[in-house]
Amino acid sequence: MAVLADIYFKAEKLQELLNLVHDTGAKGVALTVNIKDEQYVDDYGQNVSAYVSQSKADSESRKPKQYCGNGKVFWTNGDVYVPPRRDRNAPDPAPARAQAPYRQRNELQDDLPF
Repeated sequence: MAVLADIYFKAEKLQELLNLVHDTGAKGVALTVNIKDEQYVDDYGQNVSAYVSQSKADSESRKPKQYCGNGKVFWTNGDVYVPPRRDRNAPDPAPARAQAPYRQRNELQDDLPF
């Protein structure tokens, strides 16, 4: 896990999202979470926002985003990456722990000069 963040949604916004789901007949609503990597946060100490995901056409036509909530990152190990897409017909990959980009504790001890 590379990032942990809190996002706060007001009850009114949750009701709007629920109404959107009912009105469109969808099973749910997709949200996009934006984690800003700028050095400074806003006046409330927040650097995370969530909004209803847009189609490519909506994005290209500059349709305004429907923001749902804001929050902040409270922990990160500094490593954030986009995982590769998984082929559903391929065998299960090795467990993620075995592929971790960091070294195990006993490997770190081998590097000690004493």
